Amino acid sequence: MISAGDVVAIQGWAGSFSDTAARHLLPGTARMSFETFDGAVAAVTGGAARWALIPAANTIAGRVADVEALAARHRLRPVREIVLPVRQCLIAARAVPLEDLREVRSHPVALLQCGRFLAAHPWIRPVEAVDTAIAVRDVCAEGRDDLAAIAGGPAAEVWGGAVLAADIADRHDNLTRFVLLEGRGRNEETNR
Repeated sequence: MISAGDVVAIQGWAGSFSDTAARHLLPGTARMSFETFDGAVAAVTGGAARWALIPAANTIAGRVADVEALAARHRLRPVREIVLPVRQCLIAARAVPLEDLREVRSHPVALLQCGRFLAAHPWIRPVEAVDTAIAVRDVCAEGRDDLAAIAGGPAAEVWGGAVLAADIADRHDNLTRFVLLEGRGRNEETNR
């Protein structure tokens, strides 16, 4: 049962796919953001969060995180899953022609998911970032016309970006499976 004040730790920031998955799976909970999967699961063992929501696998990129190893290392157990459609978008600070872009930032998995788009636009150099939503935040803050990010549409809404191209992943059946991890000592039922 979800209680007022429950917190879910995620790898990612507001507007990321992890954030979206947490909103769908655990509506009404607060989210605590981390740069790494280990940071998110350590928040559970340290008592700062009730759960950690970790992306386990993606239909294009394959395994995202070794959830079983993380769970064992931090003495957590998987309690629920959610499969989220991943619709990657090209996002800039404002509407600009694709021909003006020189760099696109995103999480390595998102860049991998959009390989065909990047190959069709070879003048746009891919640059790895720690998180899709943070890439959008930084691109919007910098405000350069030659810079974009790859992320989901919610990141554009959260950080004030403009979607230049939607649904740019290599496959339209791009799905990510997220696993909700909880401390082994918890007795509350989380399937409600």
